[in-house]
Amino acid sequence: MIDNRLLALLGVLIEMPKFYLTELSILLNRERKEIERDIQEINHYLQNNDFPLITVKENLYIVPEILIKEFNAPEKKLKHTQIYLNEIERLQLIYLVTFIRKSELSNFHYQEFLQVSKNTVLTDIRKLREDCRTFDLIFSYSRKKGYFIQGSEINKRKMAFDIITSLLEASNGKWILKYLMSYWNEESDVKKLVEKMKEEATQYSISLVEDRLTEIAYMII
Repeated sequence: MIDNRLLALLGVLIEMPKFYLTELSILLNRERKEIERDIQEINHYLQNNDFPLITVKENLYIVPEILIKEFNAPEKKLKHTQIYLNEIERLQLIYLVTFIRKSELSNFHYQEFLQVSKNTVLTDIRKLREDCRTFDLIFSYSRKKGYFIQGSEINKRKMAFDIITSLLEASNGKWILKYLMSYWNEESDVKKLVEKMKEEATQYSISLVEDRLTEIAYMII
C-alpha cells in the first residue's frame, strides 16, 4: 500500500536520482529519519511490483536508471493501489477530471477515481458546486451527459488554472496531476514542453517565470 505523500516523494527522488539525504531533508523541510522511513516504504511498494529498489548508503541515496526510465509504469498501476486524498484534493480532482472529460462521468467513475464511497462523492460534489458558483459556473448532471460543467469557456479555464496553480504549490501536486492524466490514459512530458517554450521565449527576447511556464504547460496538455 502506498499513499499520495509517498508517491510525491518518489517523484522528487526520480527528479534528483543521486542526492544526499541531509540536503534533501533541508530542501523538503523534513527530518532525515522520516525521509529514510518513507524510502523504506517506497521500496516495499517497488519490490511488490517487481521494480528495482532505491539504495541508501549512509547519507547518499541512489535511484537506479531502470526505475527512472520506467517511472510511468508505477503510475499506471495506481488504479489498483490504495490512495489517500484530502477533501480539498478530491474537489480539485473532481473538477479537473470533469473539465477534461472524454466520456460520460457518473458517481461510479468518481468513486473509482478517488477510491471513496458514494456518500463521500455526493458530499464533495455539493461542496464543489458552491466553489463553482464563485466562477459563475454550474456543476451539472443529466442522465444523457452525466456530470458536466456549465458556463463560459474562459471561466472554466480560469478555475482550472487556479486549481493547477494551487496543486503545483503543494508538495504532492505534481503527482496528483500525473494521477489525473493517467486516469484518461494520457502521457505527457511537461519538462519537454517547458523547455520548448523557453526556447521560443529566448528567440523573441521574452522573459518568463519558470513556475508560470509549468502551469501553462499543464493547461496545454
